[in-house]
Amino acid sequence: MANQKTNVQMLDDALAAILEAEKAEEQLAAESVKASLEILDGAVAKSNEQIEAEDGDPAINKLLPKNKRKALPSGKNAPRSVHEQNQRLKRITIKRELVKADNVLFLQEFIPGSLKRKVIPFMTKALVESISDLKANINRRIAIVMAPLFPEKLRVARALCGTLPFKDHPGFLWIGDEAYGGHKIWVNPDIPYYFDQFSEMAIIRSKCDENKVAAIDRIIANYMNAVTQLAKRESNIAIKLTRIDTFEELLTYNVDCFLYIYELYKAEKLEEARIMREEQQEELAKRIESGLLDIEAIEQEMLKKHKKDEEDSKGFATNKK
Repeated sequence: MANQKTNVQMLDDALAAILEAEKAEEQLAAESVKASLEILDGAVAKSNEQIEAEDGDPAINKLLPKNKRKALPSGKNAPRSVHEQNQRLKRITIKRELVKADNVLFLQEFIPGSLKRKVIPFMTKALVESISDLKANINRRIAIVMAPLFPEKLRVARALCGTLPFKDHPGFLWIGDEAYGGHKIWVNPDIPYYFDQFSEMAIIRSKCDENKVAAIDRIIANYMNAVTQLAKRESNIAIKLTRIDTFEELLTYNVDCFLYIYELYKAEKLEEARIMREEQQEELAKRIESGLLDIEAIEQEMLKKHKKDEEDSKGFATNKK
């Protein structure tokens, strides 16, 4: 009986710990949203004097109320944004360094196709990471919302034993509320395979907290919007790449992208040189082993050439005196 009490007490403690962790996670999510809103409010409340300190920047000028916007010149006389100015300075610095290294002709070389294909992933890396974070957040929130639907013993056993003894849930199709776009995406929350497949959505709508479900619908709407933006951005970059052939054109398009591709290009060239050197050494070793090359004769020839070079350098020094 003592053992039974101990086991029951252990299960009760584990269940209490799980419920406490879920409550803490929900509180953390609420605090995160509150912090985001405070940051947003702070940005909106930024004084007009601070905005006007960036005088002449079109991007900053757009943030001002319409009645306080300045009439900025357009065309060739239009002021550059801070980002454009930084890009221009970087571009000039890179060209100067290439001139110093006597490697300015490198800019006229064509970009290999293998490197050109890496431009889009580099230019969209931040957006892809944001989409991945949004999807993980969606799955996590669904798991939290559905947690109370599972029997307590199952939740405790899964917490104590881990997910290994339990069959993984294959995921299900989330059908969003029409008020938030009615988006449909496949979700994979970390939950036990307890309900019949394709019945999850009806159970969530009927038994889960409406506010929490609505919050998930809003995040899914943001996720789908980000996916659409990614597709548009990839398409725009692909169109621009059709007009970019040389490293100089890539430098004009985007300095950071040029630096990334340039480093990959150098790494490829170093790898090619290493492979070629190894192949030459192997070929030389084979010729020596097969007797096609007399290594002693080569050493004698190199020694004679070295002595001749020394004599020539001495004669040059004497003539100079």
